[in-house]
Amino acid sequence: MKKIKVLAIVGLCVACFLSFTSNTIADTGVNKKVILVGGSLDLTGPAAFMGQGVKRGINLYFNKVNAEGGIHGRKLKYIAEDDGYVVAKTVSNYKKLTLKSRVFCLLGSTGSVGPKALKPYLEEDKIPLVGPYGYTSAMFRPFHTYLFNIYATCEDQAKIFVDYLKTELKLENPVIGLLAEDNEIGQDTIRGAEAQVKKVGWQAPVVELYKRSAIDFSSQVLRLKAKNVDALFFPVISSHSAQILKECQKANFQPLLFATATATDLRFLKMAGDSAYFGKGLRSFATQINHRDNSSGAEEFRAAIAKYDPSNKDPNSFNLFGYGIAKILCEGLQQAGADLTREKLISALEKMDGYETGIFAPMTYGPNNRQGTDSVRILRADHNKKDFVIETGWLHPE
Repeated sequence: MKKIKVLAIVGLCVACFLSFTSNTIADTGVNKKVILVGGSLDLTGPAAFMGQGVKRGINLYFNKVNAEGGIHGRKLKYIAEDDGYVVAKTVSNYKKLTLKSRVFCLLGSTGSVGPKALKPYLEEDKIPLVGPYGYTSAMFRPFHTYLFNIYATCEDQAKIFVDYLKTELKLENPVIGLLAEDNEIGQDTIRGAEAQVKKVGWQAPVVELYKRSAIDFSSQVLRLKAKNVDALFFPVISSHSAQILKECQKANFQPLLFATATATDLRFLKMAGDSAYFGKGLRSFATQINHRDNSSGAEEFRAAIAKYDPSNKDPNSFNLFGYGIAKILCEGLQQAGADLTREKLISALEKMDGYETGIFAPMTYGPNNRQGTDSVRILRADHNKKDFVIETGWLHPE
């Protein structure tokens, strides 16, 4: 009788243990039903449309995946905290998301300064962050295990800028101008352009830097004009790009004009007005497809909006970015398997080799690679269409 009771107690303990472990076999932020994903985004302030757009795009893809059965039967939930593009808030949001909300991983961010500040926390807590919205090599140099970049850096874009002038536009030793923020983005841009002009035997670029708080770019534009700049690259935020274009028009300064991906949205063209088509017109380096084109990725995105977010009557490039980074994360989660842990997610992402989202250039990671891609396309602002048209396929720096 005692033996039977002992066996019964042991059996009960085993059952309780199995019941407990069946709900806790996965990592923090994961149970049998849900995977919690967090993000710190700029949801208020002058650039809030970026963070709000990214959040909406992430939720769009998560809603699509959830409606199709989830990831190994688990539904995805996104928890976004507002940082107002303030680094201190990004850090406090991280602590809130990881300690209070207990998220499994992080997805998305606005800008590059926030993720850089989070690096030591990610390292200590071993929490992956996928898809920061930033263009600097500080995202992956030095190598950081837990931060997975999405975009080609401004260093890559500056190299492609020089390559394009030489190989496609057939310019010979032009005067190249760079107008950028006095920060890591600007330093990335200068480093890339200087390396590439040296490689092709051209003169050093003319550089003008400014602080993020600047609102007047007239002096920089006039100095660039005085140096007879033939081609100008300005990898800056959309509001600054619009002001720079207006100053070029005002000064009748007509170099070849190149902006970065923040200047590829219809909202930007409205902001810039006729200055986007002034002189030789504007070209921009696009890090993703145009959501209005007829590609399979754009069609998938629009179909998802029609089905899962029909109230979005004016989708934008930031929605598409959020949708795309969510797609990358979900592919990693799917490949990580049902017994999900953070380390298994990292291992799955490291096995991505030319993964086609239909939105970004093919994405590749590895044990020592967190860049994702070094590729961009070139779009040209079309006055008749009041939109951007595709000028090239995906380009890599030579």
